[in-house]
Amino acid sequence: MFWVSVPWELTPVHLLELCDVAPLLRDQFRHCAELIAGHDLASAETVVGRLAQVTSAQRDRHAGALALLLRAELFRRQSRWEDALDAVRRALHWLEGRVSPAARYNEGIAVYLEGIVHYVLGAEEKVVATFAYAQQVLSESERYWSFGSVDGRAADCRNVISWLRRLMELRTTDVSDELALVMPCYELVNRAVVRTDAVLIRPYDITIPTEVLAEFIPSDVQPIQIDTVTIFHPHLRAQYAAVRITKDGPAFGRSGDLLVVEIVAGAPTSGELVLTTDTPFVRRADGRVEFYASSEHSGVGTRLTGPGLIGIPRVLIREGGRA
Repeated sequence: MFWVSVPWELTPVHLLELCDVAPLLRDQFRHCAELIAGHDLASAETVVGRLAQVTSAQRDRHAGALALLLRAELFRRQSRWEDALDAVRRALHWLEGRVSPAARYNEGIAVYLEGIVHYVLGAEEKVVATFAYAQQVLSESERYWSFGSVDGRAADCRNVISWLRRLMELRTTDVSDELALVMPCYELVNRAVVRTDAVLIRPYDITIPTEVLAEFIPSDVQPIQIDTVTIFHPHLRAQYAAVRITKDGPAFGRSGDLLVVEIVAGAPTSGELVLTTDTPFVRRADGRVEFYASSEHSGVGTRLTGPGLIGIPRVLIREGGRA
């Protein structure tokens, strides 16, 4: 089973184009994006419900379709797969009835989201079909945005296409019946943290013999059976990222190692936390790490943006299995 942790900059929340949406509704969409970035899904669901009511009252099917896509993304994060697919299909029905470059682009993002759900569910034929269609639509949109000098949106199209191709490559990995977590990989490039790859990580379990446990437990406690101990087991509703270490340092690992981080929050709370030129992240006093992904901004000012990422280090994977 494959599980996909989608990087923030490639989530539908970040990618949806709002240039055809009324300004007051745009603010609500952005507020919802902030709530999702902060993992406040309950509040985000309330905002999405309010958006659905307003767009229905105004008979604005395009904005209503975008609200449905936000709801589908919330369902995806809650592992409500059928609900997510139903919301995407309803959104597509409305998007296909509107003729505009923005609607066509958003259609590509909707099919991309549908494909991610099929990817997790293991629906091979549907993965191939949805990924191919999303790439086709986003290739068309990339040319449109480039012609209009909307460089950030054109870059979004290229980045999603590259991400989909990499996901298909990882799909060929034999994972049997095990859980395999696909996550974005970041590293320091030209003094900026950028997403350079996607990696596949398996959970790590070990078995500790009774005689070893006996050294660390009270003498009057006797283990009845030998159990495995989980070194890394992902929470399936959490978001993860890998940071490839590019320079030996005292904080984490050595060059080439992968640090797996569980993303727990959005915007930083202190102006003192800054990205240095030596490490791709800053370690906070509470043990969490903070790092930023570089991003380009849309020239039309309608992009849903996310903050820097803050996470908890979960496991360090040595390059080549080094000790």
